[in-house]
Amino acid sequence: GIDHGLTFNLHSGLRTVIWDFGGERIPKRQIRDMKRVETDLQERQGAACELYELLFEEEIEAVRERICKLVQEPVLPDLRRRRSVPWSFY
Repeated sequence: GIDHGLTFNLHSGLRTVIWDFGGERIPKRQIRDMKRVETDLQERQGAACELYELLFEEEIEAVRERICKLVQEPVLPDLRRRRSVPWSFY
């Protein structure tokens, strides 16, 4: 499943991740899948066509940009590099 509030959010920020895997490389097979999804989003083909009916174009572009960034640097986020307390406090 996808949490649309995180996955397609326009604002850049840390997404949900299992911290045990922080700093690990993303397997090549998953990178290939991500490239395919990015191409589908850019070309408006495949399952991505349905997303264009459900989301704003800016939301799709935001997730496409995140995919491109992960493909370029295929390493899961590491908590040690970031603030470990949610901001802002409630």
